[in-house]
Amino acid sequence: MSAHVSDQQLSLLADGELSLVARAAVLDHIGTCPSCAQRHDVLVDLVATLRLEPRVEWSAADTSAVLERRREMAGKPDRALPLAVVLAAVAVGLAALSLPLIEAGARVGLRLSSTAAAVISHQLGLSIVVVAVVALLSAIAAVVTLPLTRWR
Repeated sequence: MSAHVSDQQLSLLADGELSLVARAAVLDHIGTCPSCAQRHDVLVDLVATLRLEPRVEWSAADTSAVLERRREMAGKPDRALPLAVVLAAVAVGLAALSLPLIEAGARVGLRLSSTAAAVISHQLGLSIVVVAVVALLSAIAAVVTLPLTRWR
Protein backbone atom coordinates (compact mmCIF):
# COMPACT_ATOMS: atom_id res chain seq x y z
CA MET A 1 0.00 0.00 0.00
CA SER A 2 1.79 3.12 -1.21
CA ALA A 3 -0.74 5.83 -0.25
CA HIS A 4 -1.83 6.61 3.28
CA VAL A 5 -4.78 4.69 4.64
CA SER A 6 -8.07 6.55 4.63
CA ASP A 7 -10.20 7.36 7.65
CA GLN A 8 -12.79 4.91 6.32
CA GLN A 9 -10.19 2.12 6.19
CA LEU A 10 -9.11 2.89 9.77
CA SER A 11 -12.73 2.87 10.90
CA LEU A 12 -13.41 -0.44 9.19
CA LEU A 13 -10.25 -1.86 10.79
CA ALA A 14 -11.38 -0.74 14.25
CA ASP A 15 -14.83 -2.26 13.65
CA GLY A 16 -13.31 -5.54 12.38
CA GLU A 17 -15.02 -5.23 9.01
CA LEU A 18 -12.00 -5.46 6.65
CA SER A 19 -11.25 -8.58 4.67
CA LEU A 20 -8.14 -10.53 5.71
CA VAL A 21 -6.13 -9.23 2.74
CA ALA A 22 -7.21 -5.58 3.26
CA ARG A 23 -6.61 -5.89 7.02
CA ALA A 24 -3.07 -7.17 6.44
CA ALA A 25 -2.32 -4.37 3.95
CA VAL A 26 -3.61 -1.65 6.34
CA LEU A 27 -1.69 -3.11 9.29
CA ASP A 28 1.51 -3.34 7.20
CA HIS A 29 1.14 0.33 6.23
CA ILE A 30 0.44 1.40 9.82
CA GLY A 31 3.59 -0.44 10.86
CA THR A 32 5.75 1.63 8.51
CA CYS A 33 3.96 5.02 8.49
CA PRO A 34 4.14 7.08 11.72
CA SER A 35 1.39 9.47 10.54
CA CYS A 36 -1.12 6.69 9.90
CA ALA A 37 -0.03 4.89 13.08
CA GLN A 38 -0.81 8.01 15.11
CA ARG A 39 -4.24 8.40 13.47
CA HIS A 40 -4.90 4.70 14.17
CA ASP A 41 -3.90 5.10 17.84
CA VAL A 42 -6.23 8.09 18.27
CA LEU A 43 -9.08 6.15 16.69
CA VAL A 44 -8.42 3.07 18.89
CA ASP A 45 -8.43 5.29 22.02
CA LEU A 46 -11.69 6.91 20.93
CA VAL A 47 -13.37 3.57 20.21
CA ALA A 48 -12.23 2.19 23.58
CA THR A 49 -13.56 5.25 25.41
CA LEU A 50 -16.90 5.05 23.65
CA ARG A 51 -17.24 1.33 24.34
CA LEU A 52 -16.65 1.94 28.07
CA GLU A 53 -19.42 4.56 28.23
CA PRO A 54 -22.89 3.36 29.23
CA ARG A 55 -25.28 2.81 26.36
CA VAL A 56 -27.70 5.56 25.54
CA GLU A 57 -31.22 4.32 25.07
CA TRP A 58 -33.01 6.25 22.35
CA SER A 59 -36.49 5.51 21.19
CA ALA A 60 -38.75 6.68 18.40
CA ALA A 61 -40.66 8.70 21.02
CA ASP A 62 -37.45 10.59 21.86
CA THR A 63 -36.95 11.41 18.19
CA SER A 64 -40.56 12.53 17.87
CA ALA A 65 -40.22 14.80 20.92
CA VAL A 66 -37.08 16.44 19.53
CA LEU A 67 -38.71 16.98 16.14
CA GLU A 68 -41.84 18.42 17.78
CA ARG A 69 -39.78 20.91 19.82
CA ARG A 70 -37.95 21.89 16.63
CA ARG A 71 -41.25 22.48 14.80
CA GLU A 72 -42.54 24.59 17.70
CA MET A 73 -39.41 26.74 17.69
CA ALA A 74 -39.56 27.13 13.91
CA GLY A 75 -43.12 28.48 14.21
CA LYS A 76 -42.16 31.14 16.76
CA PRO A 77 -40.65 34.33 15.42
CA ASP A 78 -37.13 35.20 16.44
CA ARG A 79 -37.41 38.34 18.55
CA ALA A 80 -33.69 38.95 19.06
CA LEU A 81 -33.19 41.17 15.99
CA PRO A 82 -36.30 43.34 16.51
CA LEU A 83 -35.37 43.76 20.17
CA ALA A 84 -31.86 44.84 19.20
CA VAL A 85 -33.29 47.37 16.73
CA VAL A 86 -35.64 48.80 19.38
CA LEU A 87 -32.83 49.07 21.93
CA ALA A 88 -30.58 50.78 19.38
CA ALA A 89 -33.37 53.26 18.57
CA VAL A 90 -33.87 53.98 22.27
CA ALA A 91 -30.14 54.57 22.68
CA VAL A 92 -30.10 56.99 19.74
CA GLY A 93 -33.17 58.77 21.14
CA LEU A 94 -31.59 59.15 24.57
CA ALA A 95 -28.41 60.46 22.99
CA ALA A 96 -30.43 63.03 21.02
CA LEU A 97 -32.29 64.08 24.18
CA SER A 98 -29.06 64.48 26.12
CA LEU A 99 -27.65 67.08 23.70
CA PRO A 100 -30.04 69.84 24.86
CA LEU A 101 -29.28 68.97 28.48
CA ILE A 102 -25.56 69.30 27.86
CA GLU A 103 -26.13 72.59 26.06
CA ALA A 104 -28.28 73.91 28.93
CA GLY A 105 -25.65 72.84 31.44
CA ALA A 106 -22.98 74.67 29.47
CA ARG A 107 -25.08 77.84 29.35
CA VAL A 108 -25.70 77.76 33.09
CA GLY A 109 -22.03 77.09 33.76
CA LEU A 110 -20.91 79.93 31.51
CA ARG A 111 -23.34 82.37 33.14
CA LEU A 112 -22.18 81.32 36.58
CA SER A 113 -18.51 81.57 35.68
CA SER A 114 -18.85 84.98 34.01
CA THR A 115 -20.77 86.35 37.02
CA ALA A 116 -18.16 84.92 39.39
CA ALA A 117 -15.37 86.42 37.28
CA ALA A 118 -16.94 89.87 37.35
CA VAL A 119 -17.48 89.76 41.13
CA ILE A 120 -13.97 88.47 41.85
CA SER A 121 -12.35 90.99 39.53
CA HIS A 122 -14.29 93.90 41.04
CA GLN A 123 -14.03 92.89 44.70
CA LEU A 124 -10.48 91.55 44.84
CA GLY A 125 -8.84 93.59 42.17
CA LEU A 126 -7.30 90.57 40.48
CA SER A 127 -6.19 90.81 36.89
CA ILE A 128 -8.69 89.78 34.28
CA VAL A 129 -6.32 87.03 33.01
CA VAL A 130 -6.41 85.24 36.39
CA VAL A 131 -10.16 85.65 36.55
CA ALA A 132 -10.53 84.43 32.96
CA VAL A 133 -8.49 81.30 33.71
CA VAL A 134 -10.61 80.59 36.80
CA ALA A 135 -13.76 81.23 34.77
CA LEU A 136 -12.59 78.91 32.03
CA LEU A 137 -11.85 76.13 34.51
CA SER A 138 -15.22 76.56 36.20
CA ALA A 139 -16.96 76.56 32.82
CA ILE A 140 -15.27 73.30 31.90
CA ALA A 141 -16.26 71.82 35.25
CA ALA A 142 -19.85 72.99 34.76
CA VAL A 143 -20.06 71.57 31.26
CA VAL A 144 -18.80 68.21 32.44
CA THR A 145 -20.58 67.86 35.78
CA LEU A 146 -23.94 69.61 35.50
CA PRO A 147 -25.59 67.14 33.10
CA LEU A 148 -24.20 64.28 35.15
CA THR A 149 -25.74 65.57 38.39
CA ARG A 150 -29.17 65.78 36.75
CA TRP A 151 -29.02 62.12 35.69
CA ARG A 152 -28.06 60.77 39.10
